[in-house]
Amino acid sequence: NVRVLLATLGLNIPLIVSERSDPFLAQPGRLWRWLAKVTYPLATRITVFTAHAAKYYPASLQQKIRVIPNPVVVADEKAQLQKDTYRLVAVGRLEYVKGFDLLLRAFALVRQEFPAATLTVWGEGSQRRTLEALRDELGLTAQVFFPGITKDIRKALTQADIFVQTSRWEGFGNALCEAMSVGLPVISTNCSGPQEIIRDGRDGVLVPVERVDALAHAILDLGRDFAKRQTLAANALEITNRFALTEIMRQWEALITEITD
Repeated sequence: NVRVLLATLGLNIPLIVSERSDPFLAQPGRLWRWLAKVTYPLATRITVFTAHAAKYYPASLQQKIRVIPNPVVVADEKAQLQKDTYRLVAVGRLEYVKGFDLLLRAFALVRQEFPAATLTVWGEGSQRRTLEALRDELGLTAQVFFPGITKDIRKALTQADIFVQTSRWEGFGNALCEAMSVGLPVISTNCSGPQEIIRDGRDGVLVPVERVDALAHAILDLGRDFAKRQTLAANALEITNRFALTEIMRQWEALITEITD
């Protein structure tokens, strides 16, 4: 965003910049934060995913802010929940921000009650070796899998029973929405994106960030209550209406029309 704003300086071209992370917690470094502070006022509009993210910007920029979430497309396949299986799945870059170290520690607690439970984490990143070492240290080598990247994540999601997102911060939560769109019961940390996606207790469960005990408790609670898993999963499918592609595209079209008319 900073580079584009600088490159188009003086060209009189309407420009929309899009903030993709949580600006309160993202860590681009002091220089980039300063450059954003200087250049973002040059943008015609600034889009963010959530109302929470919009509050980051000063009053002088609020008239330029528009909240437009990502769309969620209806999935062709749906998860077939099994009463007596406990297949957990997570999706994301293997980086500190995604909190998979927290998930591994919580899963170690979960296995004390559900020894047959498994966890599959889809994604790739710089923390792979660190996470694999932690998995082995916790005695989870045979139960936790890091298969890497898949081109068909929706199919992978349909083969699970519970989706867990443990991000320390999250701009929106695309993987979370994909899991809900296939009818999975979901658990997520209560960071900025997920807190505006999940309706806690209705179509998912929110837990405090960095709380391994609360995360383990939420997973165990769903593991013990198949009826609750079914109810959350059924309500989760409403995500495709709440963030329908047609509605999100209408918002983008209105924004573009607004700045070009």
